Amino acid sequence: SGEKTICWEEAGQSHKAIEDLVALYYMYPNSEWAPGAIFRAADIYDIHGAPGERDRLFDLLLNKYPGSDESALVREMHSN
Repeated sequence: SGEKTICWEEAGQSHKAIEDLVALYYMYPNSEWAPGAIFRAADIYDIHGAPGERDRLFDLLLNKYPGSDESALVREMHSN
């Protein structure tokens, strides 16, 4: 992967994005948007080099929304 140079402002925005996405899941766990929000947050962690946090969210996704498209994607990614 390319060099990971993150300006602080960008990192701050990403952190805020993750918080917003995870908050959406907490406030509306039964929403059709919830699995996508978790997946997106995990993706942001991944971009910023935090695979542990990413995997934690992927586990949450697989446990809470096993039938979702996002969970299918995660299983696909892990089967490679």
